[in-house]
Amino acid sequence: MIDNFKRKLRTEAQLWRDEGLIDEHLHEQLAARYKFNNLEAEGRDSFVFILIGLGAVLLALGVITFVAANWQVLNHLYLFYVVSQ
Repeated sequence: MIDNFKRKLRTEAQLWRDEGLIDEHLHEQLAARYKFNNLEAEGRDSFVFILIGLGAVLLALGVITFVAANWQVLNHLYLFYVVSQ
């Protein structure tokens, strides 16, 4: 939501500058304050974090599925380990 606001503000600020409502100096101040130059990098970072989170969830589901599918065998191995100690 914040990225969307910054993108819209960047577009509007460019229009305001082109229409003469604000001067170049004010446009540069807005660009520095809201970091117009970093919007694409922030978007890529958000996408990477989403992919990493999705990967972690899928990996956890895979581990849970593996343990559930092999519960009988793992239960015997665990009991054997406990008894042998």
